Amino acid sequence: MNEAADKRRGQKLRGSGTEWSKLRVARDLSVSELAAASGVPRSIVGLIDQGRLNPSPQQAAAILAVLSGPETL
Repeated sequence: MNEAADKRRGQKLRGSGTEWSKLRVARDLSVSELAAASGVPRSIVGLIDQGRLNPSPQQAAAILAVLSGPETL
C-alpha cells in the first residue's frame, strides 16, 4: 500500500472514543465496512460510532455479530 493509501486508511479508522468505535477500530473496520457487513445503514452506524445515536436492539445485535465474529470476515 502506498503512503497516500495508508493515510486514508488511518483516517477511515479514526474513532471517536465511544465503545462502539473502539470495537470497530480494534477489528480494523471502517464505518462503511461495518455497515456493509452488518446490514445497518452507513449513516446509522456513523451516528452510533460517534455516540450521537443509541442503536435499536436489532441494530446492536447486527453490529455486535460482526464485531464479535471470527477475525476474518
